[in-house]
Amino acid sequence: MEVVLNLSPHRGGTSETLAQRLVQERGGRLVQLRDFAVRPCTGCGVCQEGECPLAGDDAETLFGEICQASSLLLVAPVYFYHLPAQAKAWIDRAQPRYWAGVVPNELRPAAAVLVAGRPRGAELFSGIERTLRFFLPYLGFVLGPVVGLRGVETPADLGASAWRQLQASLSGWP
Repeated sequence: MEVVLNLSPHRGGTSETLAQRLVQERGGRLVQLRDFAVRPCTGCGVCQEGECPLAGDDAETLFGEICQASSLLLVAPVYFYHLPAQAKAWIDRAQPRYWAGVVPNELRPAAAVLVAGRPRGAELFSGIERTLRFFLPYLGFVLGPVVGLRGVETPADLGASAWRQLQASLSGWP
């Protein structure tokens, strides 16, 4: 089953509205990152030897839910040219997976929809895309389409042109 993971902390915001509509149109299950308590990495380096000392929060629970998906669609707002802090904290908690160096032979499809209130910026989505391309294989996914929606500040900005762009970009995926 496809999982649509909303990486925004904002209830009722643009990313959540978009994620809900994607689930309505595509099916699958909506997972809200904000429903999981994830402590940020402290950079202690213990994970190089094995398990993260922060185990006990919801990071591994969320990794487990995501790893069971047949495909993954990430929806995220852009905060200062990157993901919200909660999303980056969760990604950083994948360090034990990185240090273990285990990437499955067969990767499942992932895509990302990035929502920016800012209407311009040549590198507006590139930092997020690079992070996701490096991170997702450690969960068993390969990043495919990355859809960047510009000038979408509020749910009211999700007009017909934004939906056309989104549908065209995700056509045939996965």
